[in-house]
Amino acid sequence: MKNNLSKNLKRLRKEENLSQEQLADLLGVSRQSVSKWETEDAYPEMEKIIFLCNEFNLNVNDLLNGDIYEIKHKNEAIKDIYKIIDKIVNFFVDLFSLFFKMTLKSKIRFIFELIFLLFVLGLIFFVLGEILSEIMVNLFYFVFPNKVYFIITSILSFIYYSIVST
Repeated sequence: MKNNLSKNLKRLRKEENLSQEQLADLLGVSRQSVSKWETEDAYPEMEKIIFLCNEFNLNVNDLLNGDIYEIKHKNEAIKDIYKIIDKIVNFFVDLFSLFFKMTLKSKIRFIFELIFLLFVLGLIFFVLGEILSEIMVNLFYFVFPNKVYFIITSILSFIYYSIVST
C-alpha cells in the first residue's frame, strides 16, 4: 500500500491556509521537520500523526494511506445526506404533531381531503399516461419491426401499470 502522508500533509496544510512554519508551531516541531515530512525525507512520530488526525478529524489510515481530497468530499456528501434525512424526519414529526393536535372533526376532514387529493392526482396520472402511451405506441409502430414493437410496448405497459397500481 502506497504511503500518501507527504501528499496529504501538503493538502491539509494548504486547505487550512497554514504555512509550514505555522503547522510546525502547532505540532511543536521545526519548519524543517514539516518540510522533510512533505518531501518524504523523514516521517513524523506517532504522537504527531495522532495529533494531526485529531486536529483535522481523520483516522490514521486515511492520513497515511488515503486520499484526503476524496475523504473530505465523501464526508461532506455524507453530512449533506444526514441533513436531508434530518429534514425529512422533522417534517414527519411536525406533520404528526399537527395531526394529533387537531380535533376529531378536523382529522376526519383532513383524511377525506387527502383521499380525494390522491384520487384526483391518480386519475390525472392515469389519463396522461394513457394519452402518452397511445402516442408512444403509434410512434414505435412505425419505427420498429413487429417483434421489437411488441416487446417494447409490453415492457412500457408493464412499467406504467405497475406504477399506477401502487
